[in-house]
Amino acid sequence: MSFILCFRWNNVNKIIILVKRIIFSTFLIYGYNMIAVNFQLVVPINAITISLVTFLGAPGLLALVLFKLIIMWGIYGRYF
Repeated sequence: MSFILCFRWNNVNKIIILVKRIIFSTFLIYGYNMIAVNFQLVVPINAITISLVTFLGAPGLLALVLFKLIIMWGIYGRYF
């Protein structure tokens, strides 16, 4: 019985940690957007970007910014 109780609490803890990371990732993207709005490099807050930053952390946000720079360079022929 204690094994089942331990197993359930372990899963609950994993879910709590995942929810905390999702919330932190959302605030991280929002904070970045508050700074990046001056440079027109805003990263949209949606399920894909939040999941990428949740699983990869700050390097995921950096990858999104670099991807945006590459796309802007290809379309406009400049960075900004």
